Amino acid sequence: MNGGEMSSAERIEPANPALPGADKIGAIVLAAGAATRYGAPKLALPLAGAPLVRRMALAALAVSRHVVVVTGAHCEEIEPLIADLPVTRAYNPDWVLGMSHSIAHGVVRLCAIAPDVSGALVLLADQVQVGAPELRRLLLDHAAEPRAIVAAHYGGEAGAPCLFPRSYFDKLMQLQGARGARTILRRHADSVRAVEMPQAAVDIDTPADYAKVLAADGL
Repeated sequence: MNGGEMSSAERIEPANPALPGADKIGAIVLAAGAATRYGAPKLALPLAGAPLVRRMALAALAVSRHVVVVTGAHCEEIEPLIADLPVTRAYNPDWVLGMSHSIAHGVVRLCAIAPDVSGALVLLADQVQVGAPELRRLLLDHAAEPRAIVAAHYGGEAGAPCLFPRSYFDKLMQLQGARGARTILRRHADSVRAVEMPQAAVDIDTPADYAKVLAADGL
């Protein structure tokens, strides 16, 4: 399958209106990094028939009607892979300033396309074992405690994927550097509702990581 063409197995089902936050929670998929450790546009890599960036965009669409995919270093390779999806592609010309800047860029664009959103999921496109079921867990926890930050917990601390209420948008837009949202998660640890999610510990940074994921999936 061409990475930019939808297969029958990829049919997009609208975000379930019965799912808490389907209308009011946006999603920001971070896909702007240079992938220097991999040495190539890793988010274009195929896994189970779809490029990594497309897999995360589809997962986001399963839980949100307002999805922003922030691109940067490899936008010419990445954007065609999601061109047919109902997402907003947001090129960040300052991607070199780090993940924090891409998060801020995504929040600004999300607020522009969906001014009434009450929160935002922040997603990393290379977390290959995170899909719609994991994102639904975050939304359900958010519905139980709307004022809290809801974040995956793995490796001894909270991290992406995470869901920030709107009250944290200003802080997200002021982030700087390469640490991303973890800066806020640590600073506001008392306000974080942790969701155990060992799947989130699996990401792809190097060719060896990719080979390991393929072997684990029998591919």
